[in-house]
Amino acid sequence: MDFETTPNTTEFDYDDVIVNDTRPYISPELLQFTGVTFICIGVFGTIANIIAIAGFTCSKDLRSPPIVYMINLSVSEVLMCAVLLPFWGIYYIQVSCPLS
Repeated sequence: MDFETTPNTTEFDYDDVIVNDTRPYISPELLQFTGVTFICIGVFGTIANIIAIAGFTCSKDLRSPPIVYMINLSVSEVLMCAVLLPFWGIYYIQVSCPLS
């Protein structure tokens, strides 16, 4: 290979590159429905898990390691339902809104 005849360049012709956008089209109505569903699940999940925590902690008969595990699961679900799901719902609603 003759290095003196080979052009020394870093240019690249980007016109020959084909970009494939393989993301599926999702209708704005489906995104809005998904957002509203996430918000509803967040509200009902928070309420249901708070009721479960209150029921487990108020009863003296339910003081065993499996019940403590259930309380820990309910606390983590309250945090997820109260913090994450509403933000995911708002994100999906804003993505589908053409004016945002």
